[in-house]
Amino acid sequence: MTPVIDHVPLQPFGVELHLDLREELTPEQAEELRRLYAEHDLLLLRAQHLTMEQQVRALEHLGPILHVDNGIIARDSPIGLGGAELCFHSDYCYSPEPLHGISLHAIDVVDGETSTRFASGRRGYEQADPGLRERLAGRRALQVFGARLDARNRLADLDPRLPNTAHPIVQPHPAGGSFLFAPQMTTDSVLGLPDPESEALVAEVFAALYDDANVHEHLWCIGDLVIWNNVTVVHARADHSRVERRVLQRVTLGTKGYLDLYPWLADFDWDAAGALVTNAPE
Repeated sequence: MTPVIDHVPLQPFGVELHLDLREELTPEQAEELRRLYAEHDLLLLRAQHLTMEQQVRALEHLGPILHVDNGIIARDSPIGLGGAELCFHSDYCYSPEPLHGISLHAIDVVDGETSTRFASGRRGYEQADPGLRERLAGRRALQVFGARLDARNRLADLDPRLPNTAHPIVQPHPAGGSFLFAPQMTTDSVLGLPDPESEALVAEVFAALYDDANVHEHLWCIGDLVIWNNVTVVHARADHSRVERRVLQRVTLGTKGYLDLYPWLADFDWDAAGALVTNAPE
């Protein structure tokens, strides 16, 4: 039987779809797109060449569009962060509502020059030692603001005004089973444990989640579109501050942006040392 959308698996997780998103999807294709997204957590489509409007239209099949978070990621763009290295993270995981999903579309890159890495929380849980899974049952980890982008942040080092939220380390996956939620950038500690025990447990979780066998690295080529679940999958990138041609078009899924979640942060900025400073007049 011919599939509604031709697709092949990626390794170690995800799926590549053969589909032209410039065309309107049929109801059957839209339903299959949602099923593949729910089942695989990460979708890759090549040779797309989409406008922002076309990318938004395609993502609307997967959930609500968070328009305030859409834009261009490049070294000099506001959301490009200067091309800085980003260790594994989940956008807005320090809040009660992380972004639901993210899509990036390569509109100006040197083929194969740069990449984004992805780690699967579901596969990490499935591959984890049964004893570790048992010890994680019911445990919550404190997720703190990612002030430092290239390494793990700790609550004690952060401005106390910055937000944080506790999330379960093991969460039910919408398609069945469970997944690990422990972004490297923002996981401070396991609540209810002394620091040495918390650190040992975090180290075990990181070892399972960020094992090389659980990481998919996508090398960007012109026209590539990658869509992933921002909660079940974490992502990272190397330092691209000296890369001139890395322009990605971003469309996100969610209902609350940075300033929707924390409007008071509009009155603050970062100084050269990475400290929070007040911009608003006294």
